[in-house]
Amino acid sequence: MSQPESKYIKDGQLDICAMVNDDFVLAIRKTWNETHYTSCLKLLVSFIDTMAFVDAGDSVAQRALSHYLPSQHPLRARPTNPGTNTLSHTQHHLRPSPKSAVPPNHPSNPSHPATSDLALFPSEISNLKSQIPPPMLTRLLPFLSLSLSLHAAEPAFVPLFPKDGVPAGWSVRHWADVSKPAEGTPSWSVKDGTLTSSGDRGCWFISEKEFSDFELTYEFKLGPRGNSGLALRAPASGDPAFDGMEMQMADFRYNPKALPSELTGGIYRAIAPSEQLYKPTEWNKIHLTLKGSHLTVILNGKTIQDIDLATHSESVLRHDGKPAPAVKDRPRKGRIGFQNLSRDGGQVEIRNAQIKAAD
Repeated sequence: MSQPESKYIKDGQLDICAMVNDDFVLAIRKTWNETHYTSCLKLLVSFIDTMAFVDAGDSVAQRALSHYLPSQHPLRARPTNPGTNTLSHTQHHLRPSPKSAVPPNHPSNPSHPATSDLALFPSEISNLKSQIPPPMLTRLLPFLSLSLSLHAAEPAFVPLFPKDGVPAGWSVRHWADVSKPAEGTPSWSVKDGTLTSSGDRGCWFISEKEFSDFELTYEFKLGPRGNSGLALRAPASGDPAFDGMEMQMADFRYNPKALPSELTGGIYRAIAPSEQLYKPTEWNKIHLTLKGSHLTVILNGKTIQDIDLATHSESVLRHDGKPAPAVKDRPRKGRIGFQNLSRDGGQVEIRNAQIKAAD
């Protein structure tokens, strides 16, 4: 286990106040940037425990810190002069509310993937002010305020298609150049919460709004010769598959000779998924995250893409044989959308589509 830097040692003791003003702030910010609000609160809880026990030399707090902090972080080091395990009444006020009080969309809800036994709600953080001894409270207030502000700034998932009918803020465009109107009479509409294409094949249903960093979840279903795709960071003109990015959604029967990157989960003609998990003619669930150059795609509960787009310089050819920009050089902000190129009258169905955007 690493030892704390000398600047944190005062009179032979670990100076937690010095750490508060330095590394712990960085630890909270790093956790917020790399993971999510729940992890930030784990650090906050560990910090509260540390403030309650370190001065008494209690090792309980250090064990909590060693569970949550990076292995080389100085806060993981034990006090240089440990004493006895003297439990403070403060510890008993650091437990979460009963699970029945957890909002359905809160990260600590048992049904949420980020469930945490040590998560606190903003209301509980506020209540701590009346439960923490005043000397400790003085040192905690900046971090209580930070956690509350981070929670307030955290974006939430919102439905892409909240109402039945033709969605506002979306338009039907040409499959090979979204600056042009679609050929024929294709359309998209929502009924009972499900977005469905209809009419002629060969179009994109593209958003007017642009996105850079976001999480997107949805389910899709295709027919036996279904072919669709998800446009990512597409510009207002050109082919989203080559001028932005397209995550392919296609039944293998549409093109039996398709390359791996031309099947479901592939970044079209550029990056193949790690494996093929598409379920023909069934509902398939996508959870996609784009943050900077990092792309993650989870299909039916399993990660099939976890890549740094900036490292992909492969040559990609358009349908006419001309070169397209390498993935690493494609836009970092643009529109999203869904495609219909299905054959034999097949249509595309999308349901439970939600997005959490950072911008």
